Amino acid sequence: MLNRFIPKKTLLHEFANLPAYWSEMKVDHDTMTETRYTFGKHWRQYLLLLEPKNPIAKKKHVILYHHGGGWHMGRPERFRAHAQFFTDQGYSVFMGSYRRPPRYRYTAIREDLSLGLLKTLEVMKEKEMDSKKLILGGMSAGANVSSSIIFNTKELEQVGLDDSIFGGLILCSGPLNLDKMPNSIVLSNYAGKRKSTSFHEANPYNFIKQIDGLNVFCVHGTHDAMVPLEAAQSFVEKIQTKTNIPVQFKVLEEGTHLDGGKWHLEGNNVAHTLTNWLQTLE
Repeated sequence: MLNRFIPKKTLLHEFANLPAYWSEMKVDHDTMTETRYTFGKHWRQYLLLLEPKNPIAKKKHVILYHHGGGWHMGRPERFRAHAQFFTDQGYSVFMGSYRRPPRYRYTAIREDLSLGLLKTLEVMKEKEMDSKKLILGGMSAGANVSSSIIFNTKELEQVGLDDSIFGGLILCSGPLNLDKMPNSIVLSNYAGKRKSTSFHEANPYNFIKQIDGLNVFCVHGTHDAMVPLEAAQSFVEKIQTKTNIPVQFKVLEEGTHLDGGKWHLEGNNVAHTLTNWLQTLE
């Protein structure tokens, strides 16, 4: 395959490996159920709830997971394999969607994240899961928006919530400090111009603070050509120096952007670490 000859840490290498990545996103639909919920009039304002057909031990947490795709692309359905990794361990998994740039930027997306969170909690109550805490997580852009939900507590307060509902945060190949991201149309379409209020608000790094009971798992590759390692490393370092939040940071040597989201594959070296981390929360 030609992509074997394309050097890592290049965008060409990342894009050349996308077809293989999507081909590996295989799902066994016989093991879980899927229900769709809407929380707005726009067709992208919805959640998927995936639940194991044969529940194992009851879990103390429910997972709310956001897909990757650079904020502009991707959808929950493409990341069902990630959800199945969790449902196979007994978790109920919500997967969130939101309106997209360039028409809808950070402010609208943040509104959708809050509406999606409220809908998640509503469904959890209906299903008598409201005693459980939430683990938020996501791949790439999904990691960014998930960390924004948790740390930007002023947005939570506007919808009548607080950070006590969260127990964990899973961050995979995420642009967690936008100041460390290179300039791009993708970034400006989402967050706005650097030094703007919108850019500041879209950067979860700016809102890191102590949240009691929260645990963080972060994975990132040294050869990520889409999101520099520093965009995650600086985020983790600030948590470690400014808070008492436990963080497990797994750096993948020579790992690419996509390598940070391959833990659903059997035998992947991140899968065991992530599973053990989840068990510490239970």
